[in-house]
Amino acid sequence: MEALALERRPELKAAAQAVERSEKAKALAERDAKYPDFGLGWDFMQMPMKPEAWAGFFSFNLPWVNPRRKAEVQERTKELAADQAAYLAVRNRVMFEVRDAALKTRAAERKVALIQHDLLPRAEQNMEAARVGYEKERVDFLTLIEAQRAWLEARLDYYKALVEFEVSYAQLEKAVGTGLPRDKGSLQRSDTGTRRQEDKETAGESGRRADRSPHLSPKTERTVQ
Repeated sequence: MEALALERRPELKAAAQAVERSEKAKALAERDAKYPDFGLGWDFMQMPMKPEAWAGFFSFNLPWVNPRRKAEVQERTKELAADQAAYLAVRNRVMFEVRDAALKTRAAERKVALIQHDLLPRAEQNMEAARVGYEKERVDFLTLIEAQRAWLEARLDYYKALVEFEVSYAQLEKAVGTGLPRDKGSLQRSDTGTRRQEDKETAGESGRRADRSPHLSPKTERTVQ
């Protein structure tokens, strides 16, 4: 992702182009300060009472005795150093943004996976056990309510974690400077508990339940490469 950011982030491209321009300007100034300039030409002369004539001329200068050329090289060297420092500053900032966003995205993905594959299934199992126990009069009404509340909290935490993941993933794409491919097999959303609840309600068992579970059926599946 860092290599991709180096290619896609517009501010990095602009900083790199500035360095390239400064390098060319410095090379041109060094060439002008090192090699003499030669001139060769012809001139037409017309004077009163004299025949027309052509005159040739040859000229050259010695740049190493011209302080202006040396000063120009020094100025271009300073400009190049400033542009290189600016590029490194932008590059370091971009690399930090990419690494920070990647860490946050991976942490958010692990949180979603923990709730999806551990906390939520356990909450569903506890709720189902409480429901069966309540139907057989083995547990009281408050136990059933508490199990349902824990299941609903687990579902809420799950969707909050998904939102956190989406936000961190969007920040990662922004840091990289382009969209990133997603593996649809990593963050599959589990709605088995909700579907079991709905099936039992359809079968007419909702009358013996203390509360109805909400129907939540998200479709999107996302992951971090």
